Amino acid sequence: MRVEQIYDFAAGFYDYLFGRAFQHGRERSTGHINARAEEGAKILEVGLGTGLSLPLYRSDLRITGVDISEKMLDRARRRVESKGLGNEIRIVNMDATALQFEDNSFDFVVAMYVASVVPDPAAFLSEISRVCKVRGEVIVVNHFASSNRWVRAFERLLAGLESVIGFKSDFPLEEVLNFSGFQLIRSERVNAFRYWHLLHFRNAPQTPVAFPASRLAYSSAA
Repeated sequence: MRVEQIYDFAAGFYDYLFGRAFQHGRERSTGHINARAEEGAKILEVGLGTGLSLPLYRSDLRITGVDISEKMLDRARRRVESKGLGNEIRIVNMDATALQFEDNSFDFVVAMYVASVVPDPAAFLSEISRVCKVRGEVIVVNHFASSNRWVRAFERLLAGLESVIGFKSDFPLEEVLNFSGFQLIRSERVNAFRYWHLLHFRNAPQTPVAFPASRLAYSSAA
């Protein structure tokens, strides 16, 4: 089953399963953007889903949200209308690995719970770096493969069900940390059991990095 089919199917119950469960990560991500963005800054949210994050952004920010699932986006559009979120929100059906925006289009790019979902993570990372302005900021929130060997063994078992559950349960943290062009600003653990990571980067294309996950220092999630 393709990713869009999985999430089209899940659209009707996604909020019930993952609304409150993932809200802390949404609040932390949008909180960082709200605190750092200039008035009228352009924000791209990749993997918008049903738009649970949209009410959390400052009202002056110009938000573009993209997702590959049209049924998820239908719910996001209804959320914008029902909550009266204004005209500064644009919602578009789009593949995260082939974004249809010009280079250097956005001040901030945020991708929550997307990195382990896309079929080509390298293309996804390249695209969000490309459309983010040089020296702009990128926030990635995701579950990554655990360093605990027992948990990791379970994650590897789940990995065989990727076509059913819609994500890679054993997705490596290093794939994002070592992406050439991202400079780490901060990292923190979010959501239940602090099982998910929030990684906040400066977009610096062509800047080589090598950042072993074992040396990652986490800031407190205040």
